[in-house]
Amino acid sequence: MISQRAARESVLQEQRAKAGTLGAANRALLAQQFGLKEATFRAAAQQQQRQQQQQQHSGRHHSDMELPRERPHGPASHEAWDPCKQEPQRQGSGSREGGAPGRVSTVEEAVQKLCEAALAPHAQAMLDCMLPRQETYASLTAMHKAVQEQEAELTREVEAARQALRDTQQGSRSSTTQAHLDAAQAELSVALQRAEAAKESHAKIMRAYVDVRAGLEHIATMLGQLPLPPGQLPVPISEDTLGDVLAQSHQRLASALKFIHTLPKAGALLELMLMQESDQLTSNN
Repeated sequence: MISQRAARESVLQEQRAKAGTLGAANRALLAQQFGLKEATFRAAAQQQQRQQQQQQHSGRHHSDMELPRERPHGPASHEAWDPCKQEPQRQGSGSREGGAPGRVSTVEEAVQKLCEAALAPHAQAMLDCMLPRQETYASLTAMHKAVQEQEAELTREVEAARQALRDTQQGSRSSTTQAHLDAAQAELSVALQRAEAAKESHAKIMRAYVDVRAGLEHIATMLGQLPLPPGQLPVPISEDTLGDVLAQSHQRLASALKFIHTLPKAGALLELMLMQESDQLTSNN
């Protein structure tokens, strides 16, 4: 019995050491790819060290410690990590270690806040919602330019009709009739109606443009905590750079999502190592 306990304790110590090595490798990869602050890694390392100390303390007082169970097989075990469904304990620790309330210190917290703001169940759904907005913005810009050109043309037509009406009124004393005046008035009325319709259409497009720009500004503000793509600077928001701001926001979210998808792979590797150690211990016994 004593030898079995010693063997179990040795296996657990090796597993904890390997878990610490994997955690350090993940933090180094995270720093290399996204340039996160050292304080975040230090806080995560301290939290992991405290958990290991608690596990060691509970292991010394437990009379019959069991080896870690195997990971259940099935569709649920291969689910992708969802930043909008994190455990409350992890969210709480992030808020305590991140510093001041209302600020995010990790990529997972930033993606979770973005999901909550966009009412999306997960990051992929938020990306799927953002991609059509780029096409909508381009379409609205083209429509806006077309309406401006149409409005300018209608303004010229109205001015020409008014000038023709003034010329007709001035020359009606000697060489025109009432029919010419009526025709000029009809042309002016038609031109005014077309100009009014163009103004209404232009007002609708401007309202949609304002809504789209406000949404892009909100998204850019929420993504301010995420790292920029390599070799890029933050794009200022203006009428000529809305498309660039949306593209940079998409690259930021895509990089964060790519990093998040690598986390389950590290967990699967750790569980495989634990299973191999457990099988080896069973065969030795």
